[in-house]
Amino acid sequence: MDLQKKYRSVLMPLEGWQMVEWSEEGLLSQGVEAGADVQRLLSARDRALAKGYEHNMGSRQAEPLYRQALDRTQNAVGRRHRETAAVLASLAECLREQGDRTQAAELFREAWEQRTCFLGPRHPDTLLTAFHLARCLKDLSRLADAETVYRQILEPLKALKRTTYPTAGHALSNLAYCLSEQGRIAEAEQLYRESVQLYEELCQELYGNRDGEGGEGGGERAGDLAALNINQLFLLACCVKKAGRYDEAEQLFGRCLRLVYRKAGGGEGFRPEAEFNAMLIGKLQACVEQQGRTFSLEAALTAVRQRPTTAMPAGAAKKREAERVLALG
Repeated sequence: MDLQKKYRSVLMPLEGWQMVEWSEEGLLSQGVEAGADVQRLLSARDRALAKGYEHNMGSRQAEPLYRQALDRTQNAVGRRHRETAAVLASLAECLREQGDRTQAAELFREAWEQRTCFLGPRHPDTLLTAFHLARCLKDLSRLADAETVYRQILEPLKALKRTTYPTAGHALSNLAYCLSEQGRIAEAEQLYRESVQLYEELCQELYGNRDGEGGEGGGERAGDLAALNINQLFLLACCVKKAGRYDEAEQLFGRCLRLVYRKAGGGEGFRPEAEFNAMLIGKLQACVEQQGRTFSLEAALTAVRQRPTTAMPAGAAKKREAERVLALG
């Protein structure tokens, strides 16, 4: 039974951070039934505390609380239960953050199987758990296993709202990486292009341009989309470069440079020595030199400055967002 409904009058005054003050004696005094109900609520408290520890002190301090929550939950409702699956997923992510991807993958797989059973294979929580499993497998270089999981969740992710994490773009990009590392460059390139297209369509829908240059009112969301767009373009460019098409890769790296330069505010805001920028410039230089030309960073930046912006006029982003809200009712 849903404890939130069962003990609504008891829990309403104890929501939010007051949850950390729950105790067995206190819950019993409020009319919560002894046994499984108390343990399930204390498990919820432990998870809330663990999340706070993760945010403020790191995942290592949070792990004991997640394990305590898991013990309480499975003692109350059993190992196969939707609440147990949620705790397994939280503990798995905590272990992944610490670098223990082997154990994390085992727990993510168990949580995925349970969430598939209790929530359905297309539920956002089920897809998120599977995505984390695939990411662990990718990091463990179990690329074929990761590929299998990514392919299972790709189409359901496409059906979700495109701004929901993880997006289909994330899955496409990670799947493309798995294929590229297995030497399947042509397949990887196709997926990178699809990922770029997804982000460009979202940027176009929200900000009227494919680069995520939000103009006035674009804010952090536009910046986040621009960063994702840059990352996907960079990965596509690397894949094209690996295929030996240096002229096309040069154009893609050049576009990345333009977006990075503008995202930094241009001029002194752009730092060529920054880690990603240095890597990007190095890739661009390699493409130019592979074609028998001499690379000049100043010439590349001059070209970036001269290219017109694709952003909407001032105020247009706010107007578009207001129109979207009205359309949604």
